[in-house]
Amino acid sequence: MALNKILQGMLNDFKKDYIFESLGISKEFEYMVNYLLVTKFHPDAFNDIGDLGGVVVDEKSQFGLDAIAFIINGNLVLSKDDISIYAKSKKLDVDILFIQTKTEEKCDTGDLLKTIQATKNFLTNFDSITEKNENILNAKDIYDELFNFENYRYCTSKSPRCHIYYVTAANEWDKMLVDSICTSSKKDIISAISDIKNVDIQVMGREYIMDSYNERKNSIAVQINLKNCITLEQIDGVKEAYIGYLTGADYLKIICDKNGDLRRRIFYENVRDYQGVENSVNKEIRNTINVQNTRGRFVLLNNGVTIITRSVTSLGANVYELSDFQIVNGCQTSNEIFNCKEYASEIFVPIKIIYTTNPEVINHIVKATNRQSPVP
Repeated sequence: MALNKILQGMLNDFKKDYIFESLGISKEFEYMVNYLLVTKFHPDAFNDIGDLGGVVVDEKSQFGLDAIAFIINGNLVLSKDDISIYAKSKKLDVDILFIQTKTEEKCDTGDLLKTIQATKNFLTNFDSITEKNENILNAKDIYDELFNFENYRYCTSKSPRCHIYYVTAANEWDKMLVDSICTSSKKDIISAISDIKNVDIQVMGREYIMDSYNERKNSIAVQINLKNCITLEQIDGVKEAYIGYLTGADYLKIICDKNGDLRRRIFYENVRDYQGVENSVNKEIRNTINVQNTRGRFVLLNNGVTIITRSVTSLGANVYELSDFQIVNGCQTSNEIFNCKEYASEIFVPIKIIYTTNPEVINHIVKATNRQSPVP
C-alpha cells in the first residue's frame, strides 16, 4: 500500500543514508520504523548500516513480528557473546523491543493481537514458531543467555523490560478498544513471565513516526552550568529532573550552533512557533533584556524554559551535558534572547530540565507548559 506524501518523503530521505537496494515499500518502511524505535534507546545503534538487517526476524511476513532488538546498558546487542562484556560492570539494564509495522492507514486489532501473541510465543513457547530463520534463532540465543543466572543476577531491579510496538500509518483508531487489548495483554505477559519486570504495549501512528523522524535530525550535545540546581524527587516516567537557572551566555550554547545561528530544530514543532518581533509579549521580553535597569529582573519576570532531554550526564560542579534534547516551552523567550544576545551575559534564565524518553510524559509536558496563552 502506498504511503501518504509526507511519510513517503521521509522514507525517501531515509533510504539515501540506509537502504541502497529496492526492498519494496513495506519492507523499507519497516526498516525506517525499526531505526526510529531502536535509536530512541541507543541513538548510535545503526552507525553500521548492516546492523539494520540484524534485528529483522520475519522474512516471510508470517510471524507477526518484524523485528526484535535487545538494548543492554543503552547499547544494541546483536550477539549473545556481547552480554558478558556488559556483565563485567555487574549491572545490566535491559530493554527488549518487539516491533511490528504496517503501512495501512488503519489499526487492525486482529493484527495487533497477532503481534502480541507472536511476542508471547517467543517468550514462552518458542517451539510454536514455524519460521525459525537465522535472525530469530540469534534473538532466542541472546534471550536465553540474558536469562542465564550468571547474567540475570546483574539485571537492575526494574529490568528486563519488554516493549511491544505496533506501528501503523494510521492517525486515528478506537483508542478505548486498543487500550483494553494492551492492558489485558500486559497483565497476561507479566503473570506468565515473572522474570520480566515490566511490559509496555503501545500502538503508534503516523504522527508519532513523523515526530520521531524529525527528532532523528537532532543529535547535538552541549555542556551547561546549571546554577543553584535542585534535583527533583523521583517522578513516574521521568528518569531525572532539575530546576535552576543559566546565564544567558550559557543558554546561547543550547540554542545556537557553532556558527552562532539559531538551532530552529530544537523547538518542538507545531506547538508554539516564534510569533515574531511585533508580538506584544515578545516586545516585553525584548525590552526587559535591552533596558539595563530591568535585565536583573529577567529571572523573576520570565516564566522560564522547559527542556526535555533524552540524555543527560552530570560532569560535576553543576555542569551537565545534554544531548538529543528539545525545548518544549520557551520558544518566544529563546528567540528574544537570541535577538538580544549582546546582553545575554547580563541575564539569568530560569530553566527546567527533564530527562525522559517516555512519549506519554513528553506529550503531557508539552501540552501543560504551552497553556499560558492561546496559540494563534
